Amino acid sequence: MSHPNLRVGAAERGDRQCLGHLGAVVAIAAVACAAARADAQAASANFAAQRNPWVEDLDALAETFRAHHPKLAIAEELARFDAGVEALKLRLPALPRAGAIVAIASLVATLHDGHTQLPLPSDPAASFHRIPLSLYLFDDGLFVRRATETDRALLGARILAIGELAAEDAISRLQPLLHGDNEISNQDILPTRLVLAEVLQAEGVIPSAGEVRLRLALRDGTVRVVRLSPRATSERLQWVDARAPGIPPPLYQQHRDETWWFTDVSELHAVYAQVNSLENAADESFDAFCGHLFVIIGRLTFSAAGQSHCGARAADAGHLRGRADRCTCESLRRNRAPRAAQERPHGALLDEVLAERQTR
Repeated sequence: MSHPNLRVGAAERGDRQCLGHLGAVVAIAAVACAAARADAQAASANFAAQRNPWVEDLDALAETFRAHHPKLAIAEELARFDAGVEALKLRLPALPRAGAIVAIASLVATLHDGHTQLPLPSDPAASFHRIPLSLYLFDDGLFVRRATETDRALLGARILAIGELAAEDAISRLQPLLHGDNEISNQDILPTRLVLAEVLQAEGVIPSAGEVRLRLALRDGTVRVVRLSPRATSERLQWVDARAPGIPPPLYQQHRDETWWFTDVSELHAVYAQVNSLENAADESFDAFCGHLFVIIGRLTFSAAGQSHCGARAADAGHLRGRADRCTCESLRRNRAPRAAQERPHGALLDEVLAERQTR
C-alpha cells in the first residue's frame, strides 16, 4: 500500500503536469487570439482605407497614371510607383486634409516629371495658405526676394530658420515634394513650397499652419525673429522687390505671364528662349513660333560666324533648358516689334521675320 504522502506527491506532480499543459494551451490560445486580433485590425484598417475618400481619389489618380504616364511603361518605375501607392493607402485615413494632399503630392513627385504635379501654390481646390514673402535659393543660402509693403524691412534678408528647424533642415524635409526632373528645375520649385503653411506643417517644419515663425539675418547684419500670418494663395499680393530701382530682372524672371518669348543676347551671340506654357497662342501655333525662332537662330549664327548659342528656360519644365529644338518663343506681336528693333542690335532680323509672318 502506498504511503498517503506519496499519493499526494504523485497527485501534485500530475496536477503540475496538467497545469503545465494547460498553461501551454492557454499561451498558444493567447498567441492565436493576439494574431487573430492583429489580422482583424489589419483587415479593419484595410476596409477603412478602401472606404476612405482620399484612398478613392488615390486609386483614381493611380489608375490614370498607369494608363497614360510614359514613365510607368517601364516595369521598374511601375513597381516603385505601385509600392508607393499601397503604402500611402494605409497612411491616408489617419491624415488630416492638408496632410493627405501633401502626401499625394509627394507620391506624384516620385515620378520626377516637370509636367506632372499637384500645383499646391495655385490650385484653388487645395485652398492652401502662404506667407507674404517670395524666396529664392542662392548658392549662399535662402533669401527674401520679394515682400509686401508691410514687411519691406525683410527684403534681402537671409532665412536662418523656419519654425524650430534650420533653413537647411527645412529644405531637406521638403525634398520629397520636388517633382522636377533635374536639379535646376527643383531649385525653382522649392521656394514655392517653402512659403506654404500647410506644407510646412505636414512635413513637421512648423507645429501649426496658423503662424510661421522665421529667424532672419537682415541686410544690416542684425538677426530678427518674425511671426507671419499666412494668406490665402488665391489672394493677389502687391510685391516690393529686393532689386534696386532701375536694375532689370534677369531674363528668366521677365515676361512670366507670356506663353513664350525669345530675345537675342547680342554680346554673347546667343538667343534666349523662354517657354511658360506648352500650348498654341491665340494667334499662332506652337510649330509656327518654333519656325520663326529658328529663322532668328540661323541668321544670328550666320552673322556671328557660327558662334550663336541658344538657351531655353521653361517654368516648371526644366528639361526644356538647352533643348531649343523642342521649344518655342514669345509671340512677336505687332506692338512688340518696334521695341525689339530699338533695343536690340539684331532687331532688324526680328522685323524681317515679323514682316514674313504678316505676308503669310
